[in-house]
Amino acid sequence: MVLQIKGRDRVCKDTITGVKRVYITPYVKVPRSQYTYNGVRLTRFPLTYLYKFDFNTQANFTQSLEIKEGNTFYNQNLSLTFNKSSEYDNLNFQKLTKADFRIVLEMKNGDFLMMGFKNGVSADKLETSESRQYQISFKGIEEDLSPYVTNIFNTSFVVIDGLNAILQNGNNLIFQNNENFLL
Repeated sequence: MVLQIKGRDRVCKDTITGVKRVYITPYVKVPRSQYTYNGVRLTRFPLTYLYKFDFNTQANFTQSLEIKEGNTFYNQNLSLTFNKSSEYDNLNFQKLTKADFRIVLEMKNGDFLMMGFKNGVSADKLETSESRQYQISFKGIEEDLSPYVTNIFNTSFVVIDGLNAILQNGNNLIFQNNENFLL
């Protein structure tokens, strides 16, 4: 087998980087027949409801290659900090520690990436401070780097702005009148 690699030219240093906001959805295994993935980009994915999380602090997203016993995989890590949390935020952040998720990252350069594409990610740290600041971290392991979903963001994903309940079995109760049902 011949491995063909294309070189790369120097790029401008003034690129915009970083995570602008995240969209989170409970992880549900998707059969291979319901998505199209070319190794870099998802071009088809089933309709998915996402919950938007805005923040005004810096997020830290990394992907690192790891090779164990000849197997190659990527560690995905995301750390988010939220300021001035409310009682409702407290409840929401606790829910995020009880299940696996997919996370779509909206980058400051306009790209969208998906963490936990095939295996999901889970919260591995939740910290709070007396200043009502929350830090939550997610980790996951995937066979490939996070795929780009920029071209299908507006057709495969629906952003939910209202309140909802995420049940332990992964089902969602979404309320149109912004009332939350506590279980």
